[in-house]
Order: sequence, then structure tokens, then C-alpha cells
Amino acid sequence: MPLLFMAAACLYLQLLSIVLLPGRHLRSAEEIAIVPYDAAYPQLEVLEDRVLAETRSGLSGRERAQLWREHGLRLTFEWVNPDSGFTYHELDVLQPGKLDGLLDNVGIARPHRELRDVVEELDSDPRVNWAAPDALLMEWNESSLGAEAATAALDQQAAMFINDKYQNIKGGLAAWEQEAEAARQDPMPLFEYYRLCDPQGTTVDWAEPLSGSELFMQGNAVLFGNGEATSFREYGNAGSPELSPVTVCVADTGIFVNHPDLSGRMHPDALDANYRNYRRIGPDKRPGNGIELTDREDERGTGLPREAIQGRPSGHGTSVAGLITRCTADYEAGNPGIRILPASVKSESTFRMVGYKVKSPISAFIKLVNALSENYPVMGDSSSWGPDGQGEVRVVSVSASVPKAFFSEAEWKVVANVVGKASGSIWEDVSRNDRLYVFAAGNEAQGVTNKPGEEDYVLSVSACMPADPSRPWLSPASAEGSNLEAHCVSAPGYGLVTSRIYPHPNLSYLPSEEFREGRFVTVPQVDFPWSTRTSTFSATSGATPQVSALAALLYAQDPTRRWEDVRQRIIDSTAGRKVTGEYGESMGLVDYAAALDWGRSRGSTEVSLQRSAAVLK
Repeated sequence: MPLLFMAAACLYLQLLSIVLLPGRHLRSAEEIAIVPYDAAYPQLEVLEDRVLAETRSGLSGRERAQLWREHGLRLTFEWVNPDSGFTYHELDVLQPGKLDGLLDNVGIARPHRELRDVVEELDSDPRVNWAAPDALLMEWNESSLGAEAATAALDQQAAMFINDKYQNIKGGLAAWEQEAEAARQDPMPLFEYYRLCDPQGTTVDWAEPLSGSELFMQGNAVLFGNGEATSFREYGNAGSPELSPVTVCVADTGIFVNHPDLSGRMHPDALDANYRNYRRIGPDKRPGNGIELTDREDERGTGLPREAIQGRPSGHGTSVAGLITRCTADYEAGNPGIRILPASVKSESTFRMVGYKVKSPISAFIKLVNALSENYPVMGDSSSWGPDGQGEVRVVSVSASVPKAFFSEAEWKVVANVVGKASGSIWEDVSRNDRLYVFAAGNEAQGVTNKPGEEDYVLSVSACMPADPSRPWLSPASAEGSNLEAHCVSAPGYGLVTSRIYPHPNLSYLPSEEFREGRFVTVPQVDFPWSTRTSTFSATSGATPQVSALAALLYAQDPTRRWEDVRQRIIDSTAGRKVTGEYGESMGLVDYAAALDWGRSRGSTEVSLQRSAAVLK
């Protein structure tokens, strides 16, 4: 009798738990694993027991809470815009708990709830617009340059070059000529001339012995860049007018905020975004140069580089920040300047390494957008130029995007929906706060850009060789190339000298191999000891910050500009030039001088176009 009573009681409790709410059985944020979504989609990996959903705009808070209870879900994050009705929810799928484990002993167990079944169940509910698994993964790519590079400058005034395997030619000009002659290929010089040359082409006064080499001059007498030097000269000729302060948010792997190249350029705040929420710290918690951080989870590490990840080094965000700094540094004198807000959008417990690809939750990026919308609104008048004159966050630079090439058609239907939610969050932010999102087009050698670059409210950036604007960036070592599409703008994407991280107390949690001692390859500098803290940077990750810097300067030039105007001025600066490749075509190199148009009407795009067309003739 007692056994029968116990069994009946257990059955009652089991039925009660099914009717009321599934068991708690949830792990902490740090323990949430990445799991396959379904056997039919082997590439599709998601966060275990996590779903996304969008509900009907007419539902009240109480009705939504009832909805989650009915489906056995626990709300962990919600972003609702009452003006548009846009709603975004992240939820935990509540699984059988410990009590259910005890019931297993008497043969009354409730099975584990499969994520795919929960998503289909939600999708069939008329109160839900759309549902999907959480953290369908965003690809972050960074190609390897192959063999370790050694310094091989021909002389202090010339340039270095490499072969088609991205290896430095140690024998100097003679060795290069011999190799290039035998291979019948163009040289690929490493230089900083992208900053010195115009997009329409600039004749370079090469030092001897380069100018005496007919073979070298055939491919390098004229080089192409982004027009930065011309723009700065025109800025000086216009009387160096005062610029308004502007902040660029670099959404990446984090930034080494105490890097000397970035001194005075960092916003006082820092952000981390993950799949639970986001974290923001102010200047009072930023670690000084002498502070040793042994734990990446230390709150003071917010915004600092993430732990080493294959293919996406932790110094990646610092390299992006270094390029934005260098492309705007000439305009600093007497002006508040362009500041950088570091934002890390990776969580160590959720990344997954697959070859040279690193996957990161899309939901983390949505958290970042929400953090910007909530904490850094754009007020539209001079009184809102940010804390301590740092300027409003008007540009968001993202050297990452989601490639269709990595998914099957069936998988892409699911992935595109989730990426669409990230795109929607951007649109909501742009609608309320006037800023421009700039995305890398991706390096998958395809004719379409990665999402969300195809949207007309963001700007997508392709990369090409500084030596030839008609040739897209292409790496023979990894068979990757810049994605191209008609609405993309382009910027130089190879051999860009920028900042790198190095051993420092703030970064003591990073493994030693992340610092890559001896791997720098730079043109010798006069004013900076670049050889100790710089490296070269390539691909769409290097092209994107050049365009982000230009967007920041356009806002600084006139803070009343709308994002549509800033985006269009950058597009118009290409003046109809094209970058073509075997897999597509995009707009040509951006032109700083044409876009900023110093000394001319700031409101006339037509004047900029006429100027660019005249230069082409």
C-alpha cells in the first residue's frame, strides 16, 4: 500500500509539473554550451536551451508573461519599442529538474525538451510573430598570412615587398626582380602609400634603387589610396576649421585601451556584450598601466581584448582602432577629436573554433545595439556631445558579418531570419539615434556581401589592393578574397600599418603566443617606434575602419548631418569608379577629399561629384 501511495503521489506531482511548468534545470551563463540544432542542419550550432521570439505588438506585459509560462519559458532579456511595436525576447527553455530525475527511478520520466520542437511550438502560436533558436552563429574571419614575416626593408626611404605567398623577400630588390621575372607576376609592396595617394592614382617618387628598376616601376609608378593626404592639405588650406567631437564605437574583440598609439583617443567608457546582457564600465574602473589583470572576467577588463581565438586574434580590435586613430590623427590639433568607444562582442563560453573561422552569437551583437541605444542616445544638438567633450557615438565600426557561403540553402532560411532580427535592431537604433553602422563585406570570395551589409541603412565595405583599384583583395595563401557587390564602397585592404598588442600588465590573462613577438612587418617610421608595437593588417577588416574614420570626420565637420547624408557622401566620393573581380563588382575606392570637400559647400554633393569627375578626366 505505501508503495502504491508513493507511486500515485509521484504521478500526481509529475502531471502537476507538466501542467504548470517544466522543471528548472538550467545552468549558469558561464556553462551554457553550443550544441547542434538538428541532425538535418549539421553546420547550424546554437546555444543550448535558449530561444528568441518576437510577439505581437498588441500583447500586454501580463499577456506575454502568460505566454512564456504556457510554453515553459523563462524571460531573460526583452527589448520593446512601444512606438513601433518592435519586440525582441530572449528566453530559457525550462527543462526537467532534479525532481524529474527522481521520478526516473519509478519509470515516470518526462523527456528532455528538444529545442527544435520548442521553436516549432512557438511558431505555431498565433501570439508569436516569429521564433528561432538563440545564437545562430556569426562568422568572424581573419586570414593567416602564412609563414612568419621578418623585417626586410630595402632602405629607410623605400618599401618592402613580398612574394605571392605573403613571404618577405630577404634578398632585396635583385632577389625580388629574379622571382617576379620568373613568376611573371606583379609585385605586392608593403607600404603606407594608401594614406598618401589619391583614389584616382598618384605618381610616386620612389627612392633609388626602386625608381631605377624598370620591372618595379611597371607595376608601381602609380599607386592608389583613399585621398587622405589630399584631404588634409585642403583642410589646412581652408584654415583648419574647428571640428565637433565624435565617438566611433569599435564592435570587435576588444581594444588595448592603454596602447600608446591610442593615448588621448579613448572614450572613458567601455562595453562588453554577451548572450545574457551587456556590461558597461566608466573611467573610474578602467585599469591603469600598472594594474595586472589575471582574470578576463574582472570587471575592469570590460572592453579589453578577448582571450586568444584561432583566426580572430585578440589584438584584432586594437588593429581596427589603430587604423581609425591614424586616419583621423591629422585633424586633432586644436579640436576635441575623434574618440573610440571599445566594445567586445564575444563571450569566451560561447565561441566555437572551426578552422580559421570563429563563431559568435548574433544575440550578443543585438545586446550591443541595445546598449548603444539605451546609454548613448543622439540628442541632435551641441549640448549632447557626450561626457567630457567625447562626442556622441555617431559611427559603429563592425569588422564582421554573416556569410551565406557557409550555410546550405535550408540552413540559410533559418539563419537569415535570426540575422534579420539583428538587422531590425540596427534599424530601430538608427531610427531613434542618428548614427551610421559600417560593416565589412567579408572575405569569402563571393559576389554578394555578408549580412547585414545588403541593407540600405548600413554601409558595407569591400577591400582591394592599394596598388591597383581594379583588383579586389585576394590572398593566394588562403584562397580568400573580398566579397563584392554593386552597392559596396571599397578601401585599400592590404599591408595597412596599424597598432598591435604587446605584453602588458593589463593583458596578463592572455597567452604569450597572442603577442606574436617578431611577427611585425612595417615600413620604418621617424616619429614612432612602430617596430615594437605595430603590425600590418589586411582584408575587409582593414578596409572597414578607413571608411568608419571618414564617416566620423563627416559628422565632426557638421554634426547636424543625418546618417543618410553621411552614407551618400561616402558613396558619391567613389565618383562612379568600380572595383571588379572574377566574382563580382563594387563601387571604387572612397575619396576623403571628395567626401569632406574642404573649402567648398558642405551641403553640396553635386560639387563633390564634379570635382571627382574632373580629376578622373
